[in-house]
Amino acid sequence: MAQIQERPGKVTFKTAFLDFFKGYVDFKGRSTRAGYWWMQLIVGIISIFLIVWAVAPLISFVLTAISSSNASSVVDELSEREFLQSLWGSMGPLIVLVIFSLAIFVPNLALQVRRVRDVGIRGRAQVLLIIINILFGSFTTVNIATTVQNGYQTGASYSPIQMIFTLGLFIVTLLPTGTFTTEKTSGVANFFFKQKSSFIDPPEDVEEIKNSEDFS
Repeated sequence: MAQIQERPGKVTFKTAFLDFFKGYVDFKGRSTRAGYWWMQLIVGIISIFLIVWAVAPLISFVLTAISSSNASSVVDELSEREFLQSLWGSMGPLIVLVIFSLAIFVPNLALQVRRVRDVGIRGRAQVLLIIINILFGSFTTVNIATTVQNGYQTGASYSPIQMIFTLGLFIVTLLPTGTFTTEKTSGVANFFFKQKSSFIDPPEDVEEIKNSEDFS
C-alpha cells in the first residue's frame, strides 16, 4: 500500500476517497482535515442508509400492527409469522451493514491515525494514550442507571476517562495540520510531538530537494 502524504489545501473529495483505499493499511502517513472529514461524511451517509434499510421492515410491521388495533391490544395483534417475515426482510441489509462495517474498520482506523499524526502527534504517543485510556477507563466506570428485573441487576455505565479521550480525539481531528509540533530534539515534547521542520516542506518538495542535491 502507498504511504499517504496529503497537503493542506490540495485534498478534494475525489482525492480523499482514493487516498482512503490507497492507504488501506497505512498507519505512517498523514491525512489533512479535508481528507479525514470527507471520508467520515461518506461513511456516515452509507451507514445511515444501511441502518434505515435494515430497520424499515420492522418499523413498517409495528406501525401496521398499531394502526390496525387498539393500544391495549397491540401485543395480541402481533402475528408471529408476520414478525418473522419482517425480521427476515431485515437480515439482508443487516448482513450488508456488518460486511461494510468490517470492511472499513481497518482503513478508517488507519485514516484516524494519519489525521492525528498530521496534527503533529507521533504514532508512539497515540499508542501510549490508547493504552492509558483502556487501563484507566476500565477502573473509572460509573453506573448511571441501575434497575432490578426478575432478580437480575441491569444498568448503564460510562467511563469519564474514555469520554474525555473520545472528546479530545474529536477535537484533535478538527485541528489544522501541524498544530502540535516542537522544535526540541529530545525530552517529553519530542516523544509526543513531531518536529516542526517536518511540516515546513511538503514531502514532494523535500524529495525534489534531495534529488537536486544528489546531482549537484
